[in-house]
Amino acid sequence: MLIPVDEADEIEVKIKVSEEEFNRLKAMMRNHIPADADITLSLNSILSQMSDVYYDNKKGDLAGELRCLCIREELFELLPKKYTLAYKDTSFVTNGIRHNLEYQTDITNKTELHKILLSLGLHILIVVSKERESFSWDVCTGTGIIKIEFDKVAQLGHFIEIEAPNSTIIDGVVKDLNIVGQREAKPYHKILLEKIEKEN
Repeated sequence: MLIPVDEADEIEVKIKVSEEEFNRLKAMMRNHIPADADITLSLNSILSQMSDVYYDNKKGDLAGELRCLCIREELFELLPKKYTLAYKDTSFVTNGIRHNLEYQTDITNKTELHKILLSLGLHILIVVSKERESFSWDVCTGTGIIKIEFDKVAQLGHFIEIEAPNSTIIDGVVKDLNIVGQREAKPYHKILLEKIEKEN
């Protein structure tokens, strides 16, 4: 059974940053948030290696900018590998902030699920590999959990992803942390596909 994430509602922004800005922000997170930032820390950090295998159908409409289906392989420090099937459908994008419906479920047999997807007429479109360090904390207002993720994506570079209960909180976090970068509305697999197409 697919499990909805945050009542099947995910609000997030992705920001492309330089390596220097990436390291600055990560150091800030590890040393906690500046005193003048409107955030109360209940901070947790998780480091993982991820490999996302994206699938598409013959029509090419399952892995576009608005929706995607993937099998994620995730390796945490000192823990066994975790496999997840995830489906994401974007409702709308405003100022680079994506509002998604997201469903995911843990997988016990990745190989058999892959065979099922192939049997249904799907094929592997692309694989996106990244190293991710995730932080989460409560905001002062008690409106929910904020997640900020530091992604080093193979062939694409450095990104910051921020997920929060609403877009106002996201904009506030970007301002409080003084993040310098370019908002990127497209998902990683779409960015990578376009990059490969240009290079070829």
